[in-house]
Amino acid sequence: MLTAEPSVQATIFAQVDARLNRSRLYLEILHRARDAGLGGATVLAGIEGFGDSGVLHTDRILDLGDGLPVVVILIDSGPRLRRFVEEIADVAGGLTVTFKEVTVLRGDPREDARTRRDP
Repeated sequence: MLTAEPSVQATIFAQVDARLNRSRLYLEILHRARDAGLGGATVLAGIEGFGDSGVLHTDRILDLGDGLPVVVILIDSGPRLRRFVEEIADVAGGLTVTFKEVTVLRGDPREDARTRRDP
């Protein structure tokens, strides 16, 4: 049985080669989100995109993939996500972040185990 939970999704847009300290920015965000106990995080790599500058970044061979877009999607409650993103923005700077309300459907893990049994 699925249960519905109201949540918030934060989507952070960055460049794959952006750095925070010595780590790639998206990896640092991912590790900090896990350490903060956020509900979930996913990193998606883009193949083409542009930002405020209007410069198109692409994975086509001639451009060598510099500045390709990467998106980090975080799910948790609104207040926790906003605090987390504010902390990240203070050290990373130059991030574009969107927030939207979402409904998370969760299944009972015990129920999943029962339906996956071998016949």
